[in-house]
Amino acid sequence: MRFLLTWSVFIALVALDPGNVLAVDDIQRDILPQTSPAWLANIPTPTDNAVITQYPNENSIQVKQLPGPYKIDLDKYPKQLQMPPTDSPEVQEVIKQLDWSKVPKAEQRTIKVWAVDISEYPKTDPDCWWSASTCKKPKLSYLPEDIYTCPQAGHWGLNYDDGPLKIYSFDPEQKAWEEPRFYNFLVENNKQKATLFFIGSNVVAFPEAAQRALNDGHTICAHTWSHKQMTSLTNEEIVAEFYWTSRAIKEVLGVTPKCWRPPYGDVDDRVRAIAWLMGMRTIVWDQDSNDWNLYGTPARGSVPPEEIDGHFTEWIAKRVNNLDTEHGHITLQHENSNSTVSMSERWLPKLQEAFEVMPIHKCINEPYPYWEQSWAYPTLDNPNPPLSQEDPSSPQVPKSVSGGSGDSHVGGAGSSSPSTQASSKSFADSIINNNTLGFTISGFKKGLNRAGTTIMQRTGAVDRTTDSEFEEEFERFKSLEKKSDKLTKQAKGYIDSLRGMTAAQLRMSQTIGQFYDDTIIMGPGGQEYKKVIERLDEDAKTDMDKAFRTTVLEPLARFCSYFPQVNDAVKRRQKKLLDYDSHRSKVRKLVDKPSEDPQRLPRAEQEANMAREMYENLNTILIEDLPKFVELRVAYCDPIFEALVKSQLRFCQNSYEELEGLRHHFPPESEHADRRVDDVLQQMRELSICGNF
Repeated sequence: MRFLLTWSVFIALVALDPGNVLAVDDIQRDILPQTSPAWLANIPTPTDNAVITQYPNENSIQVKQLPGPYKIDLDKYPKQLQMPPTDSPEVQEVIKQLDWSKVPKAEQRTIKVWAVDISEYPKTDPDCWWSASTCKKPKLSYLPEDIYTCPQAGHWGLNYDDGPLKIYSFDPEQKAWEEPRFYNFLVENNKQKATLFFIGSNVVAFPEAAQRALNDGHTICAHTWSHKQMTSLTNEEIVAEFYWTSRAIKEVLGVTPKCWRPPYGDVDDRVRAIAWLMGMRTIVWDQDSNDWNLYGTPARGSVPPEEIDGHFTEWIAKRVNNLDTEHGHITLQHENSNSTVSMSERWLPKLQEAFEVMPIHKCINEPYPYWEQSWAYPTLDNPNPPLSQEDPSSPQVPKSVSGGSGDSHVGGAGSSSPSTQASSKSFADSIINNNTLGFTISGFKKGLNRAGTTIMQRTGAVDRTTDSEFEEEFERFKSLEKKSDKLTKQAKGYIDSLRGMTAAQLRMSQTIGQFYDDTIIMGPGGQEYKKVIERLDEDAKTDMDKAFRTTVLEPLARFCSYFPQVNDAVKRRQKKLLDYDSHRSKVRKLVDKPSEDPQRLPRAEQEANMAREMYENLNTILIEDLPKFVELRVAYCDPIFEALVKSQLRFCQNSYEELEGLRHHFPPESEHADRRVDDVLQQMRELSICGNF
């Protein structure tokens, strides 16, 4: 999933002065203390004993299928794999509780051609930006170094990104690759444990698979809600990504991870600081398998499996030949497609022969990956660590299991840390009494002010800012949206019509068959025709329908899924534009009619400048990205069109070949058939009931 960053990172490494990075080693670190995330205290945890509440007994880990669907109210969550909103009461409450004096004012990065733009970033690497320098030692002395290796040589910190894997396909062969296939494979291979970096959207979409992972003893860490480049987001958007991911994991699994991994490795000290304040430490890697770039991955990769095989072959050879003795490894691998899972299944047994394979937390001797105190994982130094770091005699059993009703579920409040329990009531009170009502009123006031500005613009009382360049690009975008929606409907209509045609043929053949009985038996041509039509209908229902939906309809749907996101960005731009026009109007009025308060005009000018900056930032991004989005339409739709043509060709060829096989049952001369029909009609006319009474 990092293919868009590879070239930019290479350029940065060539240009970077190594001394500027190595100098960070000299920083004396006084790590800022963390506290349990109080904002997750009242989140309901799993019901019906869906998950365990302590590290599992090895005998309970078995190869098995997933239980029935675990119900999650998706209406409570943002749209899957889309940027979560920042104006929800929950996110706003977290924003209030964080100490923003500890978050550096690093620049929000821009995206160009799907990757973060590092072209103007200083070579001195002031923000320890991984995408530009692979820096892993923060410039801020109160933040810990990123975890990126296993300290001891010969150790392999096994980990997988982007799970839990759910395959959205009608093809049974494709569907078979989704979980629990890979989790069962790990069980079959010495009950191997791994660190799994889960995407929040995937957790709520496939909760029973996430629960299976925890129950098998894997360590669960966060991997954001929508898999965006984190340095390109605002502080508020970063909080929203972290909050909804942690909340999803808490509700589905009953645990609150202390660990996270940035998508694409894109992290700087600003993002690190927010993650640390929200209870999580950053984990990256020292080796990249590049499996994200395989054929058939979500990144639409171009690398053949043989190239990835070469990486693993080299790593194993170095270890076996005693050429890899400096430290162990954390290697980037993925659980996001049949391609990456197949690669992992091929190489894990070989890795187990050459390395001591274990989860990341085990290789760094950290038994407490979650804030809940009922969990302690085995480490190298202690295979049975105490549940409490402060109380070495605490046994490896849950401290309590809640037995209440309603939202008091197994592993809930009873398994939270003391600081979480202590803050539950105050947090709930602040949500009910302060945040929800206050934020609602604030949003209502903004909406009212913007509505007033819109009305005054229509009457000419407030000038309207226009941008012809944006309007032109937005018009092209809306035209593309309309055409894409039309194409999607027509593609659905096509497959429905095709299915309707084969179904109609089948019904006709069945009805024709009813013309015959024991006295007049259908000839071999008619019987064979009926069988051919049944085969064509079955082919349309199975192979044709599934292939068409997988290669045409689903890619079209994914393409169209980006339109709401762009429209949301345009709506935000419009709101910021209204705010700017309103502030600009206030400044003009104060200039025309000065206030008795001499500070009023400077304040209004400052507010207008801030509003203009916010509007122009959004406007610039849209002007730059809208044409890129529109230009990508052909590159994206070409394979879809190719699949459409091939599916049509295949169906037509198959139909022709099947029907061609019936030719020998019927005479080739049309005149002969016409004479037969005429003869029958003549016999009918000679009947008394046909007009000869």
